[in-house]
Amino acid sequence: MKKESTDETTMVQASTDEEETETKKAADEPSNMEEIVSKEFDIESGKGAEEEVPESQFIEEPPEEEEKENTEIIEQTVETPKSTSEIKEKIVTQSIDFSEIVNSLNAIQQSVHFSSLVESINNLSNSYTNSINQIIESFDKMTNTVIGEIKSMSEDLKEIGKSLQDLKTIESSINEMKASFETNSASSLKEFQEFKTNFSSLKEIADNLTKLENAMIKQSDIVQNVVDTTKSTNESVVSTEKSIEKLVEKENELLDTRKKETNIAIGLKHNDNGVFLFYNGKYDSAINEFLKSLEYYPDNFDCLNNISLAYLKNNQLDKALEFANKAFEMNKESFLIHNTLGLIYLRMKEFPKSEEYFNSAININKNYIEPYINLGYMYKELNKFDKAIEMWEKVVDLDPTNMDIKQKLMELKEGKIGE
Repeated sequence: MKKESTDETTMVQASTDEEETETKKAADEPSNMEEIVSKEFDIESGKGAEEEVPESQFIEEPPEEEEKENTEIIEQTVETPKSTSEIKEKIVTQSIDFSEIVNSLNAIQQSVHFSSLVESINNLSNSYTNSINQIIESFDKMTNTVIGEIKSMSEDLKEIGKSLQDLKTIESSINEMKASFETNSASSLKEFQEFKTNFSSLKEIADNLTKLENAMIKQSDIVQNVVDTTKSTNESVVSTEKSIEKLVEKENELLDTRKKETNIAIGLKHNDNGVFLFYNGKYDSAINEFLKSLEYYPDNFDCLNNISLAYLKNNQLDKALEFANKAFEMNKESFLIHNTLGLIYLRMKEFPKSEEYFNSAININKNYIEPYINLGYMYKELNKFDKAIEMWEKVVDLDPTNMDIKQKLMELKEGKIGE
């Protein structure tokens, strides 16, 4: 019991408003007890809870003054404790002294003759003791809960204390920084002013650089325009040069063409002169004209063929064959050159070659009468008169106006061999 008293005292010292609430409940117990007493014993009728006494048995009622005095005695006996410590002390000890109450009740019993009041009070004491025990148990549980909460709050308070300490440290650092800032503010302001001045200078320099950059950009644009113009001019010059080259080439071509045409014209003129001299029997003069013609017009096939015939008439067979072969290489499909080669080989007494070229000329152009005439002469010289007659008859058929061949054909048929 002493141990319980020590723990309970500790709990009372740490208690909060909840303990005061329990204390008020304990202070109100006497009124509850009066209610229990009033239920077990009717003071006015003088009857107890266990036996009923008829009203006729009461001889006299106590005066009102005595009733008031008895009530005062009871109130004085069951006096409500005025403080929490008194309630706690009585609760811890669990031994409430009811002697005063009993004495008062005995006095009341003697004056009123309440025989069963003492027993009822004893029962009430037991019931009250049980209630007190229950209250103590509840109080213990509540106290344990409160202690746990207090411990938790204590831990929280410790954390808060640490946080406050950190805040104090931070506050101290801030104060130091503030003091340092105030100390250095003057010099910093001076430095800032200097920086501002320098910055203004730098800004002016930057503005000047910007202007310079813009000027350089404009200059660069101008240079670029000049470069572009120069490039365009160069391209134009190159294009012009190419155009001029093309014009020169065309002009040279025209000049060459004109020169060639002029040379051809001169060459043709000399060739015509040579033909005229050839038919007039002036073979040497004709050869000179043909040679001049070839100087201006070397690729003139007709001139090559003509000069070959002129050399043949002059009995210059090698020269005749040389120019005839040049003409043949230039145009192998010409029946004229085939006939010329036939004449040259005929004069050279190479009859098979002569016959071959005459026949090839006829094959190229069957209406060309000269190969037929020349074959007639070759066959007559070879005494192949029938073939000679055959060749000349074809000449007459192709050209009935050729009186010379008609006369030779008649003589050949009559057996008269002319020169």
